[in-house]
Amino acid sequence: RRSVLAQGIEYLSHLQTEWSGDKFLEEAKEYWAKKEKAFEQLVQEKWGKEFDSPYISQLQSNIDTANMRLIIAADSIPSELRRMIEFLNNTSKFEILGLEVALYSDEKDLENKYLIPALLGASEQTRDRKKKSRSQWSEARFFEVVEESLLLKIIEKINNLYDFAKKLIDRKPDWGTGKETGSFTAKLDINGHLFSVFSVYTDGNISINIGWNHKHLSEVNKDISEKFRSEVNLITKKKFTQRRWEEGWPKIALESLSAQQLSSLKGLLEKFKKELLEN
Repeated sequence: RRSVLAQGIEYLSHLQTEWSGDKFLEEAKEYWAKKEKAFEQLVQEKWGKEFDSPYISQLQSNIDTANMRLIIAADSIPSELRRMIEFLNNTSKFEILGLEVALYSDEKDLENKYLIPALLGASEQTRDRKKKSRSQWSEARFFEVVEESLLLKIIEKINNLYDFAKKLIDRKPDWGTGKETGSFTAKLDINGHLFSVFSVYTDGNISINIGWNHKHLSEVNKDISEKFRSEVNLITKKKFTQRRWEEGWPKIALESLSAQQLSSLKGLLEKFKKELLEN
C-alpha cells in the first residue's frame, strides 16, 4: 500500500522536475503522428477549440505549482489505503483519489460482466479549497506583485510594455491564471481570429508568441513566421530554433534587453500587425 502511494508521488515529482507544457505538447504531437493523426485536429474535433497558447500557459502553471491529480485504481482499496489517500488529499497541493473498480457477473448470464467504479477521497470541501488557490490575475494584482519583487528598471520596462500592448491591440491585454506567476498577453483580433503576439510575466520575463501562430500564419504567408523568428533572434541575440519558436513561448529576461533592443522589438511587433492587416 505504501509502495503504491510512494510510486504515484514519485511519478508526480518526475512530472514536475522533468516535464513542461512545451514537452507535453511535443510528446502529444509525436504520439499522434505515429498513428498518422494530427494532435491539433483531434483537439479541434473533440472540444471544438484550438490547443493554443493559453492552454500551454495554464498547463505549465499547473506543473510548476503541483496542481495535479493522482488516481490510484484497483479492484479493491483497503481501509488503510483509503485513510492515507484522504489524509494526503486534505493536506497536499495536488489531488489524490482512489478509483475502486468492482467486477460483477450477471447471475442469469455469467458471460455478462459489469465494472462498477467508485471514486474515493474526493470531497467538495477539498476541491473548493484547491480551486480557490487559483484565480484570474488583474491589473492591480499584477503590478502589485511586480512592484514588490522586481527592480525599478524592470518595472519601468513592464509599464512601458503594458502601455504598448494596449496601443498595439486597441484594448487591454488578457490576464493569465497562474497560481504564482502572473502574466498579461497581447492578442491581435484579425478578422475574428486571435493571434497571440507577446506576453509579459511577473517574474520579469517577456515571451514573443508569433511562432505559436505559425499554422494560421502560413495561410497568410508561408514565410512570415520564419522571417520574424530570424528578426527576433537578430534583435535579442538569441538562437531560438524553429521548433522552440513554434511549439513554445520563447522567454527572454527583460533585464537582458537594452532600451534599444526593446524599442526594436516593439517596432518589429508593430510591423507584424501591419503585415497581418495587409494580408
